[in-house]
Amino acid sequence: MSTQLPLISGTLPSGLCFSTEQERYNKFMELGRAIFPGNFNTFNYGDSTPTAANRDKPWIRTIGGAPDGTYVYSGGYWARKHQIPASGNARIIWVGTPNQLWAYDGGDGIDPSVTAPTAYTGAMWQVDTAFAARFPVGVGTFAGGSSVAINGTGGADEVTLADGETPHHWHGTGSFTVGTDDIGILHRSWSRQAHDPATFSVQNCFGESAEVIGTTTTGLAGSTNEIIDASTANTAHNNLPPYYGVYFAQRTARVYITV
Repeated sequence: MSTQLPLISGTLPSGLCFSTEQERYNKFMELGRAIFPGNFNTFNYGDSTPTAANRDKPWIRTIGGAPDGTYVYSGGYWARKHQIPASGNARIIWVGTPNQLWAYDGGDGIDPSVTAPTAYTGAMWQVDTAFAARFPVGVGTFAGGSSVAINGTGGADEVTLADGETPHHWHGTGSFTVGTDDIGILHRSWSRQAHDPATFSVQNCFGESAEVIGTTTTGLAGSTNEIIDASTANTAHNNLPPYYGVYFAQRTARVYITV
């Protein structure tokens, strides 16, 4: 569909005369104006930065002929708004260095903790230190009943098990005499395994062995025993699942990508 543009005539200087009709025509064309109706305007297009005279028009920027975005001259820069709001709730996973992060996505590589970003300058992203040495977990309730709220924290990289958090068990060794036979005294040795009821391995002086089941050392006459209650151990142990180190990054206060 074609668009008709209204022509607006200029004002000829008084006393103006022309030596040829061509001169008259040229002056009329020079003073006349065609105006787009409404808010229509022309625009800049291409790889090259527009000249100062064309800063009143938007720039559809290309890089090597490929589209990049539409920029408007504002605050002393050709700028376009970043698609992710500044200082918002969005987070990204970053596997590079913090220095690389500060230069990423239109940032200028300046440490935001040293020089605070403005609407037009500074890093576009920064490390979110709230995630330092922490795993993210979905908001909700665990099977054990513990709940996780938004921005909630918890957990521990090492834990020490308290009494009652492990099955009760014992470890020990000893020897005892259980009676006599036609040769003489029967000597037995035993070892209690790490479970209840315990299995006692018994052996006589001829190397014959058998197993008896019991839960105490009652009746082991003449025994010499050393039994350790393993449930009293209090050494912390590692509680971490397998992990891969990354940074969690958040948007800074910078608003615009600039050229």
